[in-house]
Amino acid sequence: MMAPRKPSFLTRLQSNVILPIGRTLFVIGAFGCLVGIVGGLLGSGFLTMKMQEMPDQVPVPSAEVQQTFNLELSPIDRLMQAPANVRFISTIGHIDRPLTQADVLGYFAADTPNGLTKYPDDFSILGGEQADMVRRIPLSRGQRSGLAPSDKFIERINELREILSADDKAAIKIVVAARDIYGRYSDPREIEFQLTFGPTPPQEPAETKNEAASTAAPARRLTPLEELVHGIAIRIDPEEGDRYAAANKRAMDAPRRCGANPNDPTFLASYTRAFGYAKDRIDQTTVEPFYIGLCESWNRLVAQNREAAQAARDKRNAAIRQNQSLESENLLMKAATFAMREVTLYVAGVSFLSFLAIVVGLATLANENHAKRQREMAEAAARAAVRAYAAENGQGANEGRNDG
Repeated sequence: MMAPRKPSFLTRLQSNVILPIGRTLFVIGAFGCLVGIVGGLLGSGFLTMKMQEMPDQVPVPSAEVQQTFNLELSPIDRLMQAPANVRFISTIGHIDRPLTQADVLGYFAADTPNGLTKYPDDFSILGGEQADMVRRIPLSRGQRSGLAPSDKFIERINELREILSADDKAAIKIVVAARDIYGRYSDPREIEFQLTFGPTPPQEPAETKNEAASTAAPARRLTPLEELVHGIAIRIDPEEGDRYAAANKRAMDAPRRCGANPNDPTFLASYTRAFGYAKDRIDQTTVEPFYIGLCESWNRLVAQNREAAQAARDKRNAAIRQNQSLESENLLMKAATFAMREVTLYVAGVSFLSFLAIVVGLATLANENHAKRQREMAEAAARAAVRAYAAENGQGANEGRNDG
């Protein structure tokens, strides 16, 4: 029986050196691939979350100046009022001559913020004890209602004048209503006035005339600016003479010289505050410096408000620019993060493919190792068989020699 052939050097080198080294390297490579796969997936997830982050933007302040929006309702109340204070203003004075149809006794007036409509709808005579003694006529080029004597009244007064030796008076009572441009009527009001007639006109004292004029036509209420101007002018000329008129005009012109709107409530409040502050020192010699200081203070206040508004706008623009810069940086960061995520996904994919290749290589090495074990087992069995055969043949030869 032939002895088994010994494996060659290359076979022993492959089995004892190369295959163990290959298995070790494949195991190390497989572990590295697993690390690459896990690290790539975790890194990709982290970068994906990073891409969803938004930059912390700076709050953008408002550039608008804080304003009040409390609607002032007093103009509405004022404009919705009906005409009031209906009155008659007598202009004929003392009647010392025969009346004619061309004579005008006076005109009607009423207070209304909307204005009265034009003649013949501005005033209506609704009745009264002497309603037949007067008639309405157009005045002011047909814009307003005047009052003239009727033929009946003319006849009666002229007859009385012929027999009178002293002045006499005739009372006229009529009921009148006024109408504004929007058609609102005033409440009917009974108006009574007296006409003096006779051979000579009576000479009434000046005080009586002023009181009558004040009763017939109440003074118009001054505006806040006019009240302030009057207060300044009266400090210059308490007697209200020529200097009063000049001071009144100068005080009324102060808003224009300061570059302000006379109807600006802020300027009016500042004007009033400045007058209250310097009131006791204002006279003929100090009033002009007062106006100069007022304008200087007002212009400084306007400049401060303008600078504050500009600063607010600059602050707002700076915040907008900073947010735009942060947004640009965020876009660049997202682009870089996207590229890094793609790289990590690529590394994870390559690691996965490499891991599959290593698994195939390890399977091949495992198969080769199994074949080696089979060969070693076969060789061991062959050697055992050879030794058994050799032992058996050797024992038979010994026995033949002994028999011989």
